[in-house]
Amino acid sequence: MVRQTKRFKKGLNKKVLSAILAASMIMTSSSFAMAAPVEELTDEAPVAAAQSLEDVDTLDLENNDAANATVASSVNDLSADIIVPGQSPTLTTEGEGYRITGIQYTGEAIEPEFKLTDDDYVLKEGTDYLLSYEGNVVDSKEVSGEDAFVVVTFINDTYEDLGTVKVPYAIGQVPINNATVEYSSQDAFVYNGEEQYPEIASVVVKANDLTYTLSADDYEVVGTGGQDLVNAGSKKGFKIKGVGNFSGNVWGDPFVIEPAATEGNVTVEAEDTVFSTDDSAVISNIRKSVTVTDNFTGEEVNGSAYTILWYNAEDGTYKETNVPSTDIGVHTFRVQGNGTGNFSAEGYVEGTYEVVKDGTLQMAVDDMTNQKM
Repeated sequence: MVRQTKRFKKGLNKKVLSAILAASMIMTSSSFAMAAPVEELTDEAPVAAAQSLEDVDTLDLENNDAANATVASSVNDLSADIIVPGQSPTLTTEGEGYRITGIQYTGEAIEPEFKLTDDDYVLKEGTDYLLSYEGNVVDSKEVSGEDAFVVVTFINDTYEDLGTVKVPYAIGQVPINNATVEYSSQDAFVYNGEEQYPEIASVVVKANDLTYTLSADDYEVVGTGGQDLVNAGSKKGFKIKGVGNFSGNVWGDPFVIEPAATEGNVTVEAEDTVFSTDDSAVISNIRKSVTVTDNFTGEEVNGSAYTILWYNAEDGTYKETNVPSTDIGVHTFRVQGNGTGNFSAEGYVEGTYEVVKDGTLQMAVDDMTNQKM
C-alpha cells in the first residue's frame, strides 16, 4: 500500500469553506480544511468546538496556494491519508478544488480508502464519517468517458459542518510497452485477400504489482510504416496497440506475405471488339477489353500486376510479344500474374475474346446488295 499525505490549514471563513467543499473534497494523500476543537484532544472523539468559524480570517484563494495558504487561526489541522494498494496516487489542485491522479486500471473496483486524523485523534469511519463512491470505479476513463468520485459524508456533531464533499479521480490506462508477447505461429503467409499477421498466443503485462493477460478486445494489430497487412509484400511491419483500458504499443518482427498463384484465384473476361480495317485500332481495343478480377476480394486487378499472353495460331505459342489476332471470330489468350502484385507467375487463367462484324457496315452492305437485286 502507498500512502501520500498532505496537510491543509484550517480556519476558513464558513462561507469560503462551504464553497471549497462544494467544488471538491480536500483530501486524498492530503487533508480537509475544517474547524477543529480548541480543547486538547484525547483518544476519544473531540468535544464541540468552543471557537466559531465566524471569528476566523478568510482564505484568499486568489493570492495563496490552497495547499500552503496561511490563515490567522491557531486551531488544529485535519489531515487525510489516501490508500490505494500497489499504487502511488497524487493530489493535485484543480481550480478551487482537488483531483486525485496517478491511479491505473486494475480490472477490479478501485475505491480509495482514507485515514482521517485531527491531530492525534483518528476519525472513525461509520462514526465520524461515511465513505461512498460514484461513477465507474472499474474501467479507465478512456472506456467509461467519465470521472469516478470519492464521497465523504461527515455524520456527527463535531464534523457535520463539513457536510458531504467529493473529489474526482480518473482511472488511467495501463501501458503495454513492456509486454511479453508469445506467438503460436510464425509461418510464411500467402495472399488471400484478408488481413494476416503472426498468430498471437498471449500478451502479458506487469504493472502495479499485478499481472494482466490481455484479451483480444484489449488490443488491435496494425501495420507500421504505412504498410497494410493484406497485400503481398516482404518485411511487413506490425505493432500490437493497446486499446480500451490499455495503451501503448509493442512492435512485432517483420514478416512476408507471398503472392498467390494466378490459377484458380482470378477471373478473366473480355468484351467483344468490333472489326475494322484499321488493325492498330482493333489491337488497341482488344487489349483494353480484358478485365482481370481478384476472386478473393471481387475487385479488379491492376493491369501492372499481371501479363497477358496472346495466342499465335501460326506457331501455337502464347507470348506477351505475340500480336492479338484481328480476324473476325473467337480467339484465346492467357493471363498470368507477374509477382509484382498479389499474384505470382505460377499457373495461368485462360480467356477468350471475339472480334465481331461492324453492324452498321454490314447493314450498308446488305442495302447495296438488295438494291442490285
